[in-house]
Amino acid sequence: MNCNGGAPSIGVIIPVYNSERWLRTCLDSVVGQTIPFTEIIIINDGSTDKSGIIAEEYVTQYDSVVLINQKNSGAGAARNAGMDMIRTDFFLFLDSDDYLDYRTVEVLKGIVTDMPVDVVYFNGKSFLDEGADEKLYKDDCRRRDSLTQSIVTGREMFAQSYPDSYFPSPCFNLVKREHINRWEIRFYEDRLYFEDNSFAFIVMDRAESVKFLPDILYLRRYRAGSIMTSTMCVRKLQDRAKEYSIICRYIADNMEICKNMVSVLFLQNLMLEVIDYIHVNSYEDDFGNDKSVESFLEAYRCLCSSVDPHECINRGLFIKEKKIVHELSELLKDYSDEYHLFDVDSSHAMGLIDDFYRFVLQRCRLHDSQRKVGIYGAGKHTEGILSLYNFYYGTPKADIYIIQTVKDRDIFMGYPVIPVDEVKESELDQIIVSSFKFHDEMKATLEENANDAAIIDIYDTIIADVFADHQLVFK
Repeated sequence: MNCNGGAPSIGVIIPVYNSERWLRTCLDSVVGQTIPFTEIIIINDGSTDKSGIIAEEYVTQYDSVVLINQKNSGAGAARNAGMDMIRTDFFLFLDSDDYLDYRTVEVLKGIVTDMPVDVVYFNGKSFLDEGADEKLYKDDCRRRDSLTQSIVTGREMFAQSYPDSYFPSPCFNLVKREHINRWEIRFYEDRLYFEDNSFAFIVMDRAESVKFLPDILYLRRYRAGSIMTSTMCVRKLQDRAKEYSIICRYIADNMEICKNMVSVLFLQNLMLEVIDYIHVNSYEDDFGNDKSVESFLEAYRCLCSSVDPHECINRGLFIKEKKIVHELSELLKDYSDEYHLFDVDSSHAMGLIDDFYRFVLQRCRLHDSQRKVGIYGAGKHTEGILSLYNFYYGTPKADIYIIQTVKDRDIFMGYPVIPVDEVKESELDQIIVSSFKFHDEMKATLEENANDAAIIDIYDTIIADVFADHQLVFK
């Protein structure tokens, strides 16, 4: 379905379930585009409020709006129904409590008219719903502006964007209908949660040409009571495990993916997330009969024999695996060694650990007697840094100061402690941010107080609090 003299047509698919409070804002942003959508497909997924009535109003007023009413089957089934119905060249998904920038079609049509692409990725912006708890809010839908804006393969885009610019929501991209149909990519319909994880991964990996656009076109609402903000439960764990099983099997069938180091990191993160949730939820009554988690772990372990650990192991995540498996030793009992992606012997494992710690410690430059070094944080992370430095290199030669946000002691591990608001007077050459959980907040504080001192964030690429847990790693 082409329009406007051969320009590609663009449609939108909107699953709706009990969203009467936000639906008009959503639909007004769709019908009010500077260049109109060719098709607007609304799937009323068994709503019990006035959402269906509101949708009918837009069907009456706008010829481009089509309404599908179905019994409640979940977001995956609703999106599949929309994909079966839509006939435009390209389409995007929009959740019914979110809305679009009014120039979305205009901007995206300009891209797909000028260049052949399978997928266009764009940015979003999160906002907190009126009256919602601020703890729900996450600013998590904006990709780095430094991502290439050249046309690349989906696999190349994944390598550039993971982990901090990759998110599996299908709403932040425009996809070519032919691309979806060629590979028969659909959502799994037996999921209440995480139904988009495997869909997004396969859409990206199969794409021969993708384009990143830094424009903010999607506005995502964080609100109480949504699936996105709901707390973890056994059902969530089950659905996450099911989706990750699909991804693992897909990668097993396309093993050339694992030649990409970033894809291996992605695999390990999937594994660690699930094991972490096993740890958290193991007390639940129905957890012991959870076959979906067992299925995921089997799918994950099947990759072990196909991946060369010497070629593409991520040292930081290997240590994270070792830590979590140790914590789960009682639950996993005699099978804990099977829960590593990489089957490495003990000497190679220790070599990986040693290489990793040495690499990070060298960045700290504690060997330079001419430097004044601050370590921000007086806790287990700093204790780990200093203990491991002594283990590998001996006593640090630099002039070291321990920094605290609120000073509650004068000495920590033999080094003087100063409050962060006195850092300016200390004339430090560099400051090591020694926290995994609070490193972003600590860096922001230092930007106000540190003057010209170089700030070193040891956890900027590690995805694990490995210094705080160094004693577990060496057990």
